[in-house]
Amino acid sequence: MNQNNYTELRTFGYTLIKNIVGEKHLGEIRNQLENQAREEIAENSVFRNREDQIILRNVFVKSPNLFLPLLDMEPVVSILKSVFDEEYILQSMNASRANPIKKDAIPVKVDLDSILPSKGVHIDSRLAAKGIEHTLSLGIAFCIDDFTIENGATKVWPFSHLVGLKPDEAIKMGLSIPAPVLIEAKGGDLLVFLSHLWHTVGSNNTANPRWGIFTFFSPWWMKPTWDYRDCGEEMFAKLSNHQKQLFGFTSQVPSILSKRTLTKTQIGDLPEKYQDARKID
Repeated sequence: MNQNNYTELRTFGYTLIKNIVGEKHLGEIRNQLENQAREEIAENSVFRNREDQIILRNVFVKSPNLFLPLLDMEPVVSILKSVFDEEYILQSMNASRANPIKKDAIPVKVDLDSILPSKGVHIDSRLAAKGIEHTLSLGIAFCIDDFTIENGATKVWPFSHLVGLKPDEAIKMGLSIPAPVLIEAKGGDLLVFLSHLWHTVGSNNTANPRWGIFTFFSPWWMKPTWDYRDCGEEMFAKLSNHQKQLFGFTSQVPSILSKRTLTKTQIGDLPEKYQDARKID
């Protein structure tokens, strides 16, 4: 990550960091995600299974060696430290597969102008913050496959992160909507975006699925989607110091009747044993 990426994120609400994940790693991830999708569908445990999309939640649980290193990549750590001026945690890490509309579909050239501007436009934050200074959540999409206009790549509305309104609120007020930009990216690229940036995705009009790992981070004082401190002893032993911070081990809420006066712990003071770290007081 360079200064230009942060400037783009601050100005437009998103930035693209290119060529971060290697092809070998991408292939291993893709194979694991396909296998995991088949397993969870058979077990009826998949988080979301629709005709157009499959979502696998917390993908690192079954394959920590494949997915956890993504969290420690230099561009990821660098952009997180640039956006959040204090400690931050992992909110969620889910994989999304945009399914082909038809398995035997022939790639169709899609006219971006034909896509309705308001179709599916949303933000991923609970609140529509204003600007980068009040960001409550940062999204990083690891592009496992190429993101193209034909396979429904993410479409964003530049500068919409400055409005302080959700898309439907802005439309009701009669505010003009800026022209969208479709983010075409290569496998291995990172799409970084503020969670209050307006965005949507299109249909996958190709014969091939498109995988992306959508990871969100938030300030330490917010609740994550899941309590990652319940990761267990085996996974805890695999975590780097940065990952322990992301999982919330250094920013726990004190338990009732606790004598502890601060909610944060220095990583050097975190107990090495999982049970002690999980119940730090």
